[in-house]
Amino acid sequence: MRRAIVAFPVGELAVVEAFRREHDPLAGAMPAHVTLVFPFASTLSPLQVAAHARRVASRWPVIPIRLRGVDAYAGQWVHLRVTQGRDAIVELHDRLYRRALAPFLRPEFGYEPHVTIARATDAHECDRLVNEARDGFRRAIEASLRTVTVIALANDGRVTVEHEIGLGV
Repeated sequence: MRRAIVAFPVGELAVVEAFRREHDPLAGAMPAHVTLVFPFASTLSPLQVAAHARRVASRWPVIPIRLRGVDAYAGQWVHLRVTQGRDAIVELHDRLYRRALAPFLRPEFGYEPHVTIARATDAHECDRLVNEARDGFRRAIEASLRTVTVIALANDGRVTVEHEIGLGV
């Protein structure tokens, strides 16, 4: 069992979810999200992870975001970039990786807030998906992050929400 901390954007995301249903194998397991703490395995209990996330999130206001622009990572994942709200999300990410979760930060990977909308099997397919997404996402998508959610990821691909924590609560 691994855990992660994500934020599910609230807004007009129907077009995002429709694209994901066609191109993202995780679309059936969980809605579109911004990953704040990437999946990690540890002996920390769900309550310990949630308490840490609550300490950070309770001091954080709701984050208005704008999704605009498409890019790819490692020739495999296709993302919508977070433009507005980016700096606040980066700071939230950095604070979540302090204290109890500090050992799980992987500094060799830079953090760039995004919503994954597709996963490709090779570089050629990735290029095709990027072009398709650029055609389909010409307008910015406005949303907000109102909660952070601790999720559990089972080895069989199931995703379970363990704790949802309101920002600024």
